[in-house]
Amino acid sequence: MTLEDFMDQLAALASRYKDACAEELVALSEETQTEHLVAASENGVLVHAYEAGFISGKNAEQRKLQSDEILLKAPGYQMHLSQHNVVVLARKAATMRRIGVENEWKMWRAWLAGQGGNDD
Repeated sequence: MTLEDFMDQLAALASRYKDACAEELVALSEETQTEHLVAASENGVLVHAYEAGFISGKNAEQRKLQSDEILLKAPGYQMHLSQHNVVVLARKAATMRRIGVENEWKMWRAWLAGQGGNDD
């Protein structure tokens, strides 16, 4: 491999890493936004349920069970939760791509270190 080929490989790797990091940041932002939507939706559903008297358990465990049942039946909340799950998977995929590029970078570093002893 010539020096020019090696430099081209490093430039391409740096570009891929920059793109992977940017993709991961966007995915993290989307994940945070959907977390807020899920929390707001949950809060709205539960406030309405308390006001309507659907949650009236005498102890915390019973109220938790009633809350969970109401959330399972709330279509808006379930929609936001499904959207959040999709966004989480997208963020995990972006993280895996970034880690893959980092591992490739480590491989090139190891290769380069191995080339240092070949001064024949």
